[in-house]
Order: sequence, then structure tokens, then C-alpha cells
Amino acid sequence: MEYLENPVKCICVNDSGKPNEIKQSNWIVKDHVYNIIAVSHMIISNELGYKLAEIDTDCPEYPFYKASRFLLVILF
Repeated sequence: MEYLENPVKCICVNDSGKPNEIKQSNWIVKDHVYNIIAVSHMIISNELGYKLAEIDTDCPEYPFYKASRFLLVILF
């Protein structure tokens, strides 16, 4: 896992398919803006995952949210 020096804003574009092991209160919400604080390669799914400042999965099986569920917010 690599922690970011500065959080990166992203917006959730896909909140479907919540694993049963993750509490609803710890799940992401479509169209909400979050701050990415760490990035990691998820070995089991072979995908990039984000750790968010606003919520924690609190679930050892799912410590990150799939990067494909988000779009980065670029501010100029």
C-alpha cells in the first residue's frame, strides 16, 4: 500500500455489488465525492484499490474499494 502525500478527490460512479461482509454504513455512495489517501494493488482481484479518508471498510477481506468504481476529480 502506498499512502499519498496529498489526498486526491474522486467521485463514486458505481456503488453496486456491495459485498455482504461490508456494513452498509461503510459502503460508498454513487455521486458522492471522496478523498483517496492510499492506493494498493489488490492481489485477489488483480485490480487497483483505493483507501478513502471518509470511510473505512472495517472488513479484513475488503480493505480497499475498487478504483474502477471512481472517477478522479481534476481541478484547474
